[in-house]
Amino acid sequence: MLLHQALRRVAVGFALATACGTSAPAQEGLPEFPLVSTVAGSGVSGLADGSAANAQFVFPTGVAIDGHGNTYVADAGGERIKEISPDGTVRTIAGGGPTSFGGLWVEGGYLDGPASQARFSVPMGVAADSAGAVYVADAGNHVIRKIKDGVVSTFAGDQSAPGDAVGALKDSRFRRPDGLAFDREGDLYVADLQGGIREITPQGQVVALDLKVDRPTGISVYENGSEKYVAVADYQGIVLVFPHRDPLRVPLRTIEGVVEGAEGSAPLGYPSGIAMLGPHSMLYTDPRTDTIRLYCDLQTRVVAGRSYDDVENDGGGFRDASGSAALFNAPLGVAAEADGSVLVADAGNRRIRRVSRFDVRSAVNPQLDEIPELDPAYYNIVFVGNSFAWFDTDFTHSIAGNLERDLERFKSHGKPIRVTVVSSPGLALQPEETLFKEYIGDADFTVLLLNSLTYSVSYPDLMTANQVNVAEVVSRSSASLRRDVSYLSKPKNVVGVIHPWPWEFSGSETTYHRLYEKIGQEWLFPVPSFHRMLIDTVVEADIPLIDFWTALTEHEAAADRVPYFGSANPHFSRAGRELLAQTVADWLIARHPWDEGTR
Repeated sequence: MLLHQALRRVAVGFALATACGTSAPAQEGLPEFPLVSTVAGSGVSGLADGSAANAQFVFPTGVAIDGHGNTYVADAGGERIKEISPDGTVRTIAGGGPTSFGGLWVEGGYLDGPASQARFSVPMGVAADSAGAVYVADAGNHVIRKIKDGVVSTFAGDQSAPGDAVGALKDSRFRRPDGLAFDREGDLYVADLQGGIREITPQGQVVALDLKVDRPTGISVYENGSEKYVAVADYQGIVLVFPHRDPLRVPLRTIEGVVEGAEGSAPLGYPSGIAMLGPHSMLYTDPRTDTIRLYCDLQTRVVAGRSYDDVENDGGGFRDASGSAALFNAPLGVAAEADGSVLVADAGNRRIRRVSRFDVRSAVNPQLDEIPELDPAYYNIVFVGNSFAWFDTDFTHSIAGNLERDLERFKSHGKPIRVTVVSSPGLALQPEETLFKEYIGDADFTVLLLNSLTYSVSYPDLMTANQVNVAEVVSRSSASLRRDVSYLSKPKNVVGVIHPWPWEFSGSETTYHRLYEKIGQEWLFPVPSFHRMLIDTVVEADIPLIDFWTALTEHEAAADRVPYFGSANPHFSRAGRELLAQTVADWLIARHPWDEGTR
């Protein structure tokens, strides 16, 4: 279905339980952070073609890859379109005219015809179709150009009359086309900085998409079977379009205006180019902080480049290295390669860079609808919970990462232990037959993380501001737990872990969040009734219990303690995650369920 048609038929409302794409599951041998390397460009400003190491760019802004491994670069400063062949040879495929002014920019123009004589004006984006044609977002000329068989033509728009008209190609108008992306069916999507998002169909019709965007610069499409996912980078953040759901805006500094994204409260950044890696995961460039970031599972994280969260953000430069040791200078366009690595038009460094594949768990943990297949080569422990199980962390420092590391010395009949997370911001206790049967049913062991949020999501009718129907909550929730656990292939290999929200047991935790975010103000003192309800729920469900309230209380009461919950939001701090993981690990080690006959 065409995207503009699908947008008219989306369901009202959108649940925040998104998930990381399975295009980048955790795999052995992948590094925690990507390696950044140079694909082409000497770094010297110029127009020279030739070998990758000696080729020159002036200000490369857009990058695209065709089905044969050729890379196309829109050089907005050089007013040319270049091709990088799989063997690394760089050649100009379109653009001519003046050579340079001061060596740092070239005068633009407008001329169709033989590619070597054609003129462009600030070509920002580029895309390649399956038939061998290359399309250019010619921003300064307000048109979409086409390069085919050595000839440049105007594909859509009118250079002399910028505007917003849609319809037939010759009647359509653009203002400042910037980002381009194709889908498998041949639809071309255009991010027009001043005109919104357009879809150009294979039949030659230009359609305006009903997306609330603000000065969009980048657009990317990911397709999974018949389902189509679109991500747009604009002045206010990222807009995500999912099948059968309303579009979701991810703003620059907060997720839905409630909580910060990424560890250390790192903001979303300032997205420019964007490349989807899966249905809900994407790498994007942030020229404001000279970084490459990954957005997934309602959080973002810098995966390459060095970000300074200060006024200057003075972290730019050039260095090929891993993760934060790498340096970029105004990275703009980005495109995903077939193997999951990503190419970046590093405009300020006048180079095309590659960001290698990396273990996506270093940034996020997968959620509900896209859990990686459980590998029989491992003893699989599945960690189930709401946002407390994964938010505001990377895998290395997550509860699951710590638990996996605490248990790595144990094996089940020679199998190493792997921990997988199943999570969503509002995981409820009502019978989740699909979740427990299809996603975690075959786990060797299941850890259930439970807190009062689980109650409020599950039974809002029983959890009011002034009164909680304790008996009914416990009765319903324990029945739901028993039913959920019955769906597991190993229903005896399960433990329930109960824990508090920070203000339920201590007045000193998450003080900033309570004072300034106006959350939890009504709970000025501990709420032991929730603790009692959680215990009764797990006990009545006939499930083994780990009471993390007890461990937290003991540590909280000690002198010189460290915070176990974050300051900017109520999720666990790094110390809290480590303590929870160690508590669960100690419980498992004492019972060693991976050894048959000892459970």
